[in-house]
Amino acid sequence: MVPKYSYLEQNGELSERPVQGLYSCIQYVSAGRVNALHYHASYSATLMLSGRIDFSHGSFSIYSDVPTAMLLMPFMPHSDHAWEDTEYRRYVLYAKPELMERFTPQIVDFERLAGANLVWAKPCPEALQRLKLLMQQFELLPGNDNNSAALLLPIFMQILLSEVDAGRGEIVKMPHPYISSVLRELAERMEAPPTIDDVCRRVGVGRSKLQRDFKAVTGMPWHRYLTAIRMKRAHELLLEGKSILHTSMACGYSTESHFIMAFRKFYGETPGEMIGQIKEMTGTLKE
Repeated sequence: MVPKYSYLEQNGELSERPVQGLYSCIQYVSAGRVNALHYHASYSATLMLSGRIDFSHGSFSIYSDVPTAMLLMPFMPHSDHAWEDTEYRRYVLYAKPELMERFTPQIVDFERLAGANLVWAKPCPEALQRLKLLMQQFELLPGNDNNSAALLLPIFMQILLSEVDAGRGEIVKMPHPYISSVLRELAERMEAPPTIDDVCRRVGVGRSKLQRDFKAVTGMPWHRYLTAIRMKRAHELLLEGKSILHTSMACGYSTESHFIMAFRKFYGETPGEMIGQIKEMTGTLKE
């Protein structure tokens, strides 16, 4: 019997999958994969063609060993893990909310998606073939053809919702829908994140309820989640060549020394040490 993958999660890191432009479509192939808890600032549409996976988001989880299509809403922390005894082949389409705003209610009924965090289906052979052709078309689009992308994405959603209506999937509703706006606010205001009390006043709930609902949706306490997204953003900025001071300010730290201390506690090394390793690795590759 092939052993199950390991659920190792480095440093409890919450990572983000970035998008260049309004959309990108990537085909991934791997022999098993462990994607620790992460989120997308965009909608993400996945079409799994082969493999065996477990997908988790908060209290919801799904296992699949047949072709599966999913649409995940922005800022929803989740993890997905592929078993190592099969080839894990899938397309992933990332689309920023601005692309969705080009749709009209006549194309996609967004009321059906109100309060949802995930739509999934195990499509019939005909629907699977149509979804696969759509992903192939997306893959061939140039990165700035937003008009074509805005035409193709609704078709993907229509097929997915039709499969749900046929009883081959479901629309998964978030247990506490207001948390989605909280997650977005934290991601977009990272340089000056709101406090728990600020958010409580805005959404009109008590502190204990917010903390309880937040953990139910994300699987993480408030402060751990906030630290995780700040550290991930810091890691990305340093990789882009930004200075330690710039990075500390962009991630909402009042002083550079406070940021360095937090970074070392999270990653086990200082930002300077990590930059040194990157430069050393880059130099080795050039040689």
